[in-house]
Amino acid sequence: MKNILASDSISLGTEKISIYVPFEVSSLIVNGVNTPFESESSLIKFDLKDSCSFIISKDTLSEDVEYIEKNPLQISESYDSFPDDTIWQFNSSKIIELEHLDHPYLLFNATELENLKDKIHNSEDPWNYSYFSYVSDVDILVNTDINTWDENQRVDPIRKISLKFAIQGGQNYLEKIKEILLDMGNIENDYSMDLSRSYAVQAYAIAYDIIYKNISTPERVLIKDLLESHAQPLSNIDLYPENNHCVVNAGGLGLAGLILKNKTFIDIATEAILTYLYEKNRPDGASYEGQSYLAFAYLNSIEFLHALNRLNAYNFFNNSRFLNSLDFMAHCLNPLATTPLFEDATTSGYANEILLISAAQISNQQRAKEYQWLWEHRKNNTDLLGLNKKYFESSEPVVNLLINYGNCPNEITGIINIDLHRSLIEEELIEPEKISIYVPFEVSSLIVNGVNTPFESESSLIKFD
Repeated sequence: MKNILASDSISLGTEKISIYVPFEVSSLIVNGVNTPFESESSLIKFDLKDSCSFIISKDTLSEDVEYIEKNPLQISESYDSFPDDTIWQFNSSKIIELEHLDHPYLLFNATELENLKDKIHNSEDPWNYSYFSYVSDVDILVNTDINTWDENQRVDPIRKISLKFAIQGGQNYLEKIKEILLDMGNIENDYSMDLSRSYAVQAYAIAYDIIYKNISTPERVLIKDLLESHAQPLSNIDLYPENNHCVVNAGGLGLAGLILKNKTFIDIATEAILTYLYEKNRPDGASYEGQSYLAFAYLNSIEFLHALNRLNAYNFFNNSRFLNSLDFMAHCLNPLATTPLFEDATTSGYANEILLISAAQISNQQRAKEYQWLWEHRKNNTDLLGLNKKYFESSEPVVNLLINYGNCPNEITGIINIDLHRSLIEEELIEPEKISIYVPFEVSSLIVNGVNTPFESESSLIKFD
């Protein structure tokens, strides 16, 4: 309820307590009884003689009225409803368009791939550094017997080898990719969980797209059939948990659908993600699983969302519920730009990474700058002890860092600092000397280390040195 503070955990031990409130108080009800209080600046003080629950309100409240919270899932008129099928379904005519597209087209097309090669070969960081760090063990992987890898251990190798083949070519890399893809049938029934299958399907779909023009027609047909069989179980969406799993599974099914030109796969995947957005989250963007789970789900389906957008199909990055969830995720980060510890206690960078990837896709540049700032803020905490390596370096495939930030509708996304102190793109959108902080009110004063400090105010941001 707006402008009401409530607590049921005040304990015995003090005669008078003081509580900060950001509004002028009209009523204080303690254990259901109107109670006198003193008001001073933004503090109210009142006597406490026992454990109690209380309500503080700017409105005049009555003792005999029960104040019930509204159902947070109740959709107000200000929130959009589930989009019509004609908006999100993959149009049959687009399947025909896919038939005529040159490969690759999932993560990048031929022109974008050449641009990526130029950045890497011209030693532009972080492109050069990130790429060569990522593929540093590829020659070892190429000489490894794939029978020593189980179904889960093949995902990272084929991602790395595929990227190196895309950038540098090499017959030995091509042969290894084909070997892994043509062996899909031998591990098809080995997956112990649905998420593992989705990770593999995503990697195999991307690899197939990359090598498509370099393999024979019989090989294409065989790999296509194997990939379709591999992805088919993910289409049984009702068999899986109605939580973040359905989004991750949709990521695999959707990518497979795009490369196999399978409208059914694409539509099932898109609807699953929309259903999660509209039925498993609050309209304001809050996730009942917690924002860290939401970030995990998005990060492991982002290549499908990105591909849909690139192919001018349904654009999740223009969906208000998706944007609300990103905003809520951003505003829930703690001062170190990590997810709050009342969720799974973790210092992973999932939330920051999905916000940064999304910043390159969304049309609202102010939003993009705010998401980008959070990434920078996390990267600037290198001097803090007790933060593990995952806080600074993603455990997810660097393919996300290399591809999704660079080949995007908003090519001027600005400083995206992967190598800590290097800028990614030519135009800076953030002033490195200043910090920006989101505040939900009009700011009158800023005191830094006890000193009144000048600041700039822009929309809901304040900036200062």
